[in-house]
Amino acid sequence: MSNTDKLDSTSGGPCSGSRPTENKNKSKSQPLGNRNRNMKSSFGLSVTKKEGDTSSKDENGCICYRKKKAYECGRCHQYFYGRVCEICPIHKEIFLMDFQRCPYCAAPIEQIKDAPMSWDEIRKMEDAELPNADEGL
Repeated sequence: MSNTDKLDSTSGGPCSGSRPTENKNKSKSQPLGNRNRNMKSSFGLSVTKKEGDTSSKDENGCICYRKKKAYECGRCHQYFYGRVCEICPIHKEIFLMDFQRCPYCAAPIEQIKDAPMSWDEIRKMEDAELPNADEGL
């Protein structure tokens, strides 16, 4: 198959965690070999979006430049900092550095939730020194 083969629009897409398949018919979308920064989304993606979360959108509804924040995995309960993969409703793009799964246990996006603490509080807790085994006994 050549670099110009396209992805199937029913394959789920990059944020859904499923592996895309190649489409036999050619269309005028971007070729597979030329996707180096952002991915144009022509997939039927199933990205979960929290209801009422409009703080990360600008006045046009673009979420491309939203801020990073702390997340907690619902499966392994590890904390991590960044952005969860979402498709911009205006530009129909995703950013490749956004988390598509938990970086520790590969849990799907649906199991990732906002952390109850800020990232500074999480780092302070994780960097704290533990008492020696001889102390307090």
